Amino acid sequence: NTPERIGYQNVVSVSLYTYRICLVYAGGNLSCQGISDGYENSKTWLVTDTVQAASGVGHICVLTTSNAVKCWGKNNYGQVGNGITQTSQSTPILVDGLEGEIKSIQAGDYSTCALMSNGSLQCWGLGVLNGPPDEGWEINHAYVTQPVTVSVFGSDIASFSIGLPVCAIGKGGSVKCA
Repeated sequence: NTPERIGYQNVVSVSLYTYRICLVYAGGNLSCQGISDGYENSKTWLVTDTVQAASGVGHICVLTTSNAVKCWGKNNYGQVGNGITQTSQSTPILVDGLEGEIKSIQAGDYSTCALMSNGSLQCWGLGVLNGPPDEGWEINHAYVTQPVTVSVFGSDIASFSIGLPVCAIGKGGSVKCA
């Protein structure tokens, strides 16, 4: 199968979540299209300094050129990172509490994480304090509304992926999940 061109140009980063696609264009503009964003089916947000976007079930976060993370959308589990829950955020708001240089961000269903340049992982939202999952992979329904360092990973993370659990690959190749 040959990939099909869909007509977008000057795209530097893409984030997908089920029925939504978010595109970051050269120059930093962000455009998200699809359903399940908590607002409109297609919208371009005036976030002009975007480096990377991350999409969850009903929230979107961006990493900016000024080394900040801004999030908006549904916030029932603190996934927007503004210190509260149960209030959806219709415009991008700064996630407070991230310290140091941010290498990348990812969003899971109801949580968001930032990989820091020191190799640590800071997360907020549902289930980020699970600890190592047991064999039943039970989901911990506890949540945090501002970034916390997920200590089970230490500070040697090379990359990570997030869904309901968060899994990270250490610089030595070991994998841990929480």
